[in-house]
Amino acid sequence: MAFGSKIASLTNSSDSEDLSYAIKKGVDFVISTVASQNPELLKAFSAMYTMGYQSTAIGDKNGTDKTDELGYDWMQKLQAHHLLEVQRGYDGKTYHCRLVSEKLARQMQDPKSIYYSLDNEPSYYLTAQNKVVIYPDVSQALSAQGHLIVVPHSGGRTIDESNEKINLPNLTISNVTNKFEDHDAFPVLFHELVLLHAAEHILIERLADFRTKLPTDLDSDTTMFDKISDISAQISLDTSLPSFTSPTFPTNDVNDALTKAQNMIDGTTMDGDTENESVQYWLADEDEDMVQVTLGTAAQELSRANAILGDFNAELSHNVQTFQQGLAKMGTELSEEQAKTGAKLQEYQTNLAKKMQLYNTLIQKLSTDYGWTQQQLQMINGKKQEFIATNIAMSVDLPESKV
Repeated sequence: MAFGSKIASLTNSSDSEDLSYAIKKGVDFVISTVASQNPELLKAFSAMYTMGYQSTAIGDKNGTDKTDELGYDWMQKLQAHHLLEVQRGYDGKTYHCRLVSEKLARQMQDPKSIYYSLDNEPSYYLTAQNKVVIYPDVSQALSAQGHLIVVPHSGGRTIDESNEKINLPNLTISNVTNKFEDHDAFPVLFHELVLLHAAEHILIERLADFRTKLPTDLDSDTTMFDKISDISAQISLDTSLPSFTSPTFPTNDVNDALTKAQNMIDGTTMDGDTENESVQYWLADEDEDMVQVTLGTAAQELSRANAILGDFNAELSHNVQTFQQGLAKMGTELSEEQAKTGAKLQEYQTNLAKKMQLYNTLIQKLSTDYGWTQQQLQMINGKKQEFIATNIAMSVDLPESKV
């Protein structure tokens, strides 16, 4: 079973995650845990790199000799964080180099000093940049080679995810090619802790992603809620509210006719006249003909007043009818628009209910996934602690290192 399949069994899926990065995080976690809880166990993760005739006394910057940059940059060249031992080969034998302070660098080269380095008693120190300087220096003329035993971090290893291998790549230094076999410097036993930490890393990343999966708006263009149509609920009428125009009442004309008719019946004189002309006058004069003529004239004036009032009433009735027709037309259109808007509102309410249901479904699923992820993290953390207590904190019998 590949690393990815095992991690997927812990995380439910690993398709969308950076699996290689997660495994590298697991490798570094294992090494740092061993270094902090059982440093002696680092030997099982170490590898010896033979430097050949690579001088450490004249520097190695950019592959050129720089006397102002002493030392071999083992952290950068070997992709390692832990330097366990420095050795120097001479005359067919390998000697352990003792570590001295950089302050004693001159004494290491002084034959009169007790710190003087010999071929069979070599020494080394670390520069301020943490580079290694070996004395006596390695030399092809003396057939003297340097050896560094380090613990490479994930950057100095290759991950073969499908074949479940964490290996060291071959590396050429000076005139020597350092070759490694499968599983060198990383016991298979610790693959389990690597995968547990990788799975934990993926789940923690997934927890951070939950926030981006939350729907933030029921109408956002970036969410799936727009697949459910919205509504523009607005009443729009083509007909405007009609205005009522009242005709002007013909007061002067009506009053003129009525006044003349009244004066002809019981008045003393007509307008502008000084003679008595009323019906009462002619009755008193016993002039029947003038009575009839005056009554006829008064009737004509009354008929004229009535005709004026009739015209006014006709115009008023017409205006009222026109206003009522406008109101009726507007009422009909308003009813139609209300019916249309009501249907749209009903559709909107239905769609809103669908959106709310979808929203609640998403939240419920996210809550379930979030809860499961937290529980899985607790379970994985428990297994990690159990593994550490059993295989790191306690003494573990491992195959002898090839170093």
